[in-house]
Amino acid sequence: MKKKPREPEEGLFAHGGWMFTVFYGILIAGLTLYAFHLGGQTYAFTVLGVSQLFHAIGMRDRDCSVFRMNHLENPLMIL
Repeated sequence: MKKKPREPEEGLFAHGGWMFTVFYGILIAGLTLYAFHLGGQTYAFTVLGVSQLFHAIGMRDRDCSVFRMNHLENPLMIL
C-alpha cells in the first residue's frame, strides 16, 4: 500500500515481468527434471509442488528479498 499503483495501461509483465517469469519457469522446470532423474515421478511431483509454494512466497514482493520480508503480515500465505 506504500507504493503508488501501476498505470492502468501498463501490462502485467512490464518492468521485467517477463524476465522473472522465464527465469523462474526454467529454474522450476530444471529442478523438477533433476528430481525426476534422481527419484522418479513421485519425487518430481513433490518438488514441483513445493517449489510452487516457495515461488508464491517469493513473488509477494519482487523488490524485497525473501529474507527481508515480514512473513507474519500474511499468515494465510504461510498456512
